[in-house]
Order: sequence, then structure tokens, then C-alpha cells
Amino acid sequence: MSTSPLRVGTSPTMAPVVFLDADKKLAGLEVDLAARLSKILGRRIEWVEMPFENLVSALERRDVDVVMAGMSITERRQQRVLFTEPYMQAGQMLMFRRSDLGTLNSTGAAYQEGRRFAVQRGSTGSQYVFREFPNATLHYFENTDDMVNALRNEEVDYLVQDAPAIWHYSLNEGADEEELLAFYRYLTTESLAWAVRRDEAELRNQLNAALAKMRADGSLSNAISHWMPVRTALH
Repeated sequence: MSTSPLRVGTSPTMAPVVFLDADKKLAGLEVDLAARLSKILGRRIEWVEMPFENLVSALERRDVDVVMAGMSITERRQQRVLFTEPYMQAGQMLMFRRSDLGTLNSTGAAYQEGRRFAVQRGSTGSQYVFREFPNATLHYFENTDDMVNALRNEEVDYLVQDAPAIWHYSLNEGADEEELLAFYRYLTTESLAWAVRRDEAELRNQLNAALAKMRADGSLSNAISHWMPVRTALH
């Protein structure tokens, strides 16, 4: 087993999965899981930050060894990377302003022509909106904070993002519940996992074994519960 640093590619743009805290340090679920992974593998974690849309290419170029960024398993991505077993199930959700409760709080309203959607560049959410809302105008952002600010400032009508981010901004303690609301049902069903290069089956096996250990000792479920105390069940 290698003892060299494990270079982990991430994009700290989606609280609470991975983000920069008030001190501009990496925080979130992926960071806690990486700390546990480091102990299990006996390898130091070396974080490499970049825009989310660049992560798979960086992996292919061997700039990083693994991607840990709340990445969903998709058929398109599976053509380029190997995914570990999922560490949690989630999906895309939709957020809007409380002030629009009487006009935008329905799926039918979201389908009307000219609705403006905030999406993260390169995400499954952006692909979903492009495919499912043909009459929409998409506004692309690099991180969830900017998406939320655009929604608050009425630059967009809706925000579509992974459910953990929606929970973080609308339900958790400290969230501005008076201003933002969400449809608390999944638009999609997605599995979040880590990614390695297609020629790194052995590394994937090591990561899967580490995940199995985390499940067995409860550290995986504890980390998820810590960062996502409020969740919506998949239906």
C-alpha cells in the first residue's frame, strides 16, 4: 500500500458537503471523511482545489488521485472515471423566495416560459434544468453562495442544487428560513461517491474497503448526521 500523499481534488463550493469556513479553511462532510480515510489508509491528504467542472479532467491528467466533491454518479462520468460505492443518496432540489410563495411555489409555475434558474456550472443540476425546463433561462455560477445571493437579489426565480446544499441554506439552524423556501422533494435521485482514474481499480478497492469500515464503525453515518441533521427521505 502506498504511503505517499493522497492528492484529493475538490471544489469547495457546496456547503455542507465541502466548502470554505469563515477562516477560509476547507470544511464539510468530505473533509471529515477524508480525515477518517487518511487514518485508515495511513496516507496524508493533500487537497487540490479547483472549479467543479475541471475535476474530472484533472483526474485524467493525473493532477489528482481521487475526487471528493459531492460528485454524483452519472453514466456520462462513468465513461471517464471509476466510482467507489456510494457514501450517501441524495438528489436535486428546488429553492425559491418566500416572497414568491403565492406565484412560484408549484412545478407548473417553474415550467412557464422565461423562468430564470440559478445552476452550478458542470453539475447534474444544470444538466437536469437544461433537459427538463426547455423554456427556462439558465444562469451559471461557480458556487452555491453566489447562486443563493442571486436568488435573494431577485436576479433569478429558482435555484436548483444538490439537496444537502438546499438543507443547509433553508433548514439548518442559522439558515434564513424567513427568506428562502424549497420544494422538499427530490427532482432526481442520485448517488454521491468518490472518483478515481479508470486504471486505478486497486485504489478504488482500497477506498471501498475504507468506506465499508466507516459504515461498520458508525463514523460514516455520524459524519453525515453531523453535517446534515435535517434530511428528506428518498421516495
